[in-house]
Formats: sequence, C-alpha cells, structure tokens
Amino acid sequence: MGAMTLDPIGARSYPLNAALMSAMPKVLTKTAGMKAPQWAWLTHGDTSAVTTGRNFGAISSVYGLTTWGSSSIGKVVLWGATQQWLCYKDRSFRVMEIYPKDGEQNAVAVTANLLLGYGGTAWGTPKEIKVTDDRHYQYGDLTVTVHETNFGLGLRSRPWSASARRPS
Repeated sequence: MGAMTLDPIGARSYPLNAALMSAMPKVLTKTAGMKAPQWAWLTHGDTSAVTTGRNFGAISSVYGLTTWGSSSIGKVVLWGATQQWLCYKDRSFRVMEIYPKDGEQNAVAVTANLLLGYGGTAWGTPKEIKVTDDRHYQYGDLTVTVHETNFGLGLRSRPWSASARRPS
C-alpha cells in the first residue's frame, strides 16, 4: 500500500506526479551462517488483515524478515516487523515496527526506508527530495511527514518502472 499524486488528466502520457512506492523497516544483522552482516527487509510468513469502509481503508501485517536471495528465499533472520496503514482519500498514515524475535539479537543498524518515485521512466518529470524541516519532505506534489522515529531514515527516489530492481 502506498500513496500517489497525479498530474491533471491529459497533461502527459504518464500522469504519475509522485508516489510513495515502498516503505519498509530494514535491519543490518549477522545470523548464523553469514560471513558478514547483511540487510534483511524482505517478508516471510506474513499474517495480514484488511478493513475497508466507505471513506477509509486499513491494513496491518505481522511478518518475519529475510535477506535478499535472488531467485530463492534469503536467509531468515530472527527479527520480525509489523506495519499498520490507515488510508483516507487525501492522506495515509503508517506505523512501522521492527523487533528481535528472541530478545537476544544484535543489530549493526536499523532503518526505515521510503522509496519515492515519479511516472514512466523517460516520460516522467524527474523529482528531487526536498527537506522542508526536520520532519517534512516534499517530492513533487507529495508531502511526506515523519511524525516520530527512533531509528535511521533512508529516503530514495527513482523513476517508476515495471521492471523495478531490488532496493539497495
């Protein structure tokens, strides 16, 4: 689930002005069998719930984390995450949490990563992430507000593409 803004109808062939394409917690950790710490952010074992109403939608998910594994599942790490979204017509709210599953795990780093994008590879108008103050970011017509965080924040931008690569 994400958020997006569109240019006026007929303004261009790819009207996507700006979008929050992905929001994910990531942990850099070393688990048994790893030679060096690796980032874990991919989900496994998801349990999700959805509620919809006339003017809102909500989704929540609890899941485990794995590292990237190319064509197969990566290494399962002993970390879990939860995400909760509440969406209205003109805004959405997200709460992300990441936690060690057995209370004994060490992390080299923990971040919340937001991937912002604009429409249609070469057809879209490139955007830059502008920091307006310590909690607000402007990306095209999209405003991102970080209400509170107790871990690092990573903001990245790229054109939207159907052949999206894995996050770095």
